Amino acid sequence: MDYVNAMFELGMAFCIFLSIRKLCKDRQVKGIHWANVAFPMLWGLFNIVYYPSLEQHASFFAGVVVVAMNAAYLYKINEYRDRG
Repeated sequence: MDYVNAMFELGMAFCIFLSIRKLCKDRQVKGIHWANVAFPMLWGLFNIVYYPSLEQHASFFAGVVVVAMNAAYLYKINEYRDRG
């Protein structure tokens, strides 16, 4: 089950990456509030603490990728938020 969950986490990371790429292309924030990214990032931070207690190491590493993608997304949102 760890590997299945890790694949979902990595799928989420890829979707976040697509949003970052689109934001970089458009160079303006429209239709997204930073809290929609911040809350899942907090959940991800919890997950990277929680997964080791379940001995879900693949999920842990995939969760780190999700948190990194969310952090990059928040950074880009902040960078472009006043341009729209």
